[in-house]
Amino acid sequence: AQLLNNIGIIHYYRGDYKKELEYYESSLKIFDEIDHKSGMAIALNNIGAVVQDSEHKRALNYYKRAHKIHMELEDKLGMVSLLNNIGKTYQSNSEYDKAREYYENSIRIVEQLNNKATLAICLGNKASIYIIKGDFNQAVDCYKKAFAIFEELGEKRQMGFYLYNIGNLFDLQNIIFKII
Repeated sequence: AQLLNNIGIIHYYRGDYKKELEYYESSLKIFDEIDHKSGMAIALNNIGAVVQDSEHKRALNYYKRAHKIHMELEDKLGMVSLLNNIGKTYQSNSEYDKAREYYENSIRIVEQLNNKATLAICLGNKASIYIIKGDFNQAVDCYKKAFAIFEELGEKRQMGFYLYNIGNLFDLQNIIFKII
């Protein structure tokens, strides 16, 4: 079952979402047959992530099932991933306040876990909501915090990503200022 899930991930990177979904669904079926709860939660989360942009309700149903399992297992890190995916689903459906709420919940949990890299990613997700809402200062603040975390961890690639995002925000602010 885990192998099928991993093959699904390969198809994700290839951009073949139909195949990706097929492998995640096959993985879920086997995990369910052998009652492997954590594997089921991962497969459900992955399936939801595949369909979240096009089938919001379906994605949320998969996430709801995964949520129940993560709660049973007390899997906080799995819950963080799930909450971020739910946030992304609401964000893609233009429900920005709900999305921000899920991102903030994921941040609260990951801070308890002291998982810095995941915290930085969660902050980046939250920044995306601030950008959409036009609150560039809050977005820059989130990006700066994420950058500082990756700097502390020595993750140069991620540092570059967040510096790039900060620069883009400053450019966007300048464009808007010139229009006004």
